[in-house]
Amino acid sequence: MKGSYIYVVVFALWCWLAAQWYLTEIKHLPGDILNFNPYHSTMAIIEILVMLLVAFLIGFLAAWMSRKKLIQQLTEAVNKLVAQNSKKTNEDRSVSVAEEVHLSVREASETLKVELSKAQDEKESLELSLQRLKKNLTTIERSLKNRKPNPHY
Repeated sequence: MKGSYIYVVVFALWCWLAAQWYLTEIKHLPGDILNFNPYHSTMAIIEILVMLLVAFLIGFLAAWMSRKKLIQQLTEAVNKLVAQNSKKTNEDRSVSVAEEVHLSVREASETLKVELSKAQDEKESLELSLQRLKKNLTTIERSLKNRKPNPHY
């Protein structure tokens, strides 16, 4: 960055020297300010400014053309990185969705296992109750068979 400032200072100094040379040697204007003809000095300054503008444009275009290929390469690299980043983001989203689904399935599986265990415990309890009721029924049936009929009914 500091090198750029040095180039600007050198360019400004060169412009000053070239303007002095142009005014005194080419336009034959005196170096004494009091003897300047306003018309000739104004025209000379305008010519200098036009030449500086043309020099600036030539330098700008030369820099642009020399850097154009580099700018294109950098633009392509940036576009490629953006595409890779968006692809990676989409993949990350897919992975996170898959992980969420996997966790949901795992939670549902755990819930179903707990419910199955409760249902099996309840089934065993009901089977035990059924066996007791069958025994009671058998006992009641035996007692009814062994009982003698009562004629008072």
